[in-house]
Amino acid sequence: MKVLLDKWAIFFLAFGCFGILFVMHPTTWLQTLIIISTSVLVIDDEFRSRYISLFKYSVFKSIAWPFLLWLAVAIAVALVHGKVSKFYFPENEFRIFLSVAVLCAGVHLKSKTAFYYGLVAGAIAAAVWAVYDVYIVHTWRAQGPTNNPIHFGNLTALGAVLSLSVWLLATDLRMKFRLLFLCGAVLYSFASYASLTRSSGVLIFCILPLALLPQKYLLDKKVTIGLCIALIVGVCFIGFSKPLQHYFRLDELAAASNNSQRLDYERLTSNRANMWHASILMFQEHPWSGVGPVGFTENFQLLIDEGRVQDTYTHNQPHNDILYAASMGGVFKLLAYIALILGPFLFFYKRYKANPLGIDRLFNVLGMQVVASFFLTGLTNSNFDLQIYSTTYAVLVCVLAKLSTLADSDAINVAEPSKPSTPATPSC
Repeated sequence: MKVLLDKWAIFFLAFGCFGILFVMHPTTWLQTLIIISTSVLVIDDEFRSRYISLFKYSVFKSIAWPFLLWLAVAIAVALVHGKVSKFYFPENEFRIFLSVAVLCAGVHLKSKTAFYYGLVAGAIAAAVWAVYDVYIVHTWRAQGPTNNPIHFGNLTALGAVLSLSVWLLATDLRMKFRLLFLCGAVLYSFASYASLTRSSGVLIFCILPLALLPQKYLLDKKVTIGLCIALIVGVCFIGFSKPLQHYFRLDELAAASNNSQRLDYERLTSNRANMWHASILMFQEHPWSGVGPVGFTENFQLLIDEGRVQDTYTHNQPHNDILYAASMGGVFKLLAYIALILGPFLFFYKRYKANPLGIDRLFNVLGMQVVASFFLTGLTNSNFDLQIYSTTYAVLVCVLAKLSTLADSDAINVAEPSKPSTPATPSC
């Protein structure tokens, strides 16, 4: 069991990140199964030594510690609010923490290929779901197996970003194979378009920086710049096209602001602005421990009764990761969220800067894009309050971190604590 997981856990996760994500319900069953199985290996002495070294000597410290901190703060907040959350357990935070064990597993070159094939397979599955939902079942917004069009739209948009990046940056792949990722990006974009998720459009900011990379790392500098210009023109075209404005419900933004006395939050931001306002008020009143993991709805209703926020449709979370952390768990949860985003991003950025030869640089770029994507979509959605996002984020970060260290044997094996080397015997 240990040998099997040590050799193949990263391989199956690399494929399953996207290859299984849009195939069936529940979408994260494979990832959850593997991270739980890998975590059990901590009972083994050798594996436990690797695990402990993650927090002491490993290059993965900036990932392992934020994941642990995220869970620790969540448990502390739940204990502080134990009277109203007796049976609450931070399962999403726990699942993120369990993913740390994946960093102890070995990795080989086949895992890169598995990630590539998984990305393509996910594009095909997402497009099939989009066609099925919209043209066969005739639903208004495609949602695939995610049970929510917002989840489907954001995750397929992330797939499009990663596929475009592989097409542009994977210089070690043959051109025929790279074209598959261009096709994959188109399929992912179609699926995201079918979901009518307005917030997924913000992920364009994860693609534009590619135009600034040196030409030697790109498929073609002119192609990259042309692609970025085309994306900007496309966004502007949507902004000036009334049929597309209506299709994406952008015309509601202007209609919701017509009344200068009272904004129509429901039409303006699907009630999000009202929840954001309520979250800020909750944080101001409970800055240290927040309102607790299950206290948002009750406190939201109190603010409505006091006339401090509008009486709009009540939700159980703020639909914003920053405000979710601040209102639910106070300043400590907010700091833990910043670490959860900043730690992995700095890991990928530092390895990217320290790798002038470009070996496995692609996976550092993909890692930064994953973190940035979850941060950007988290501005209008509480990603880490949901299993599909929290599990996908943790697994993607860990898998891409391992794939980015394929040229680093110490990182691959997560070496045990280093020991002083024996001085060489001087030659006579």
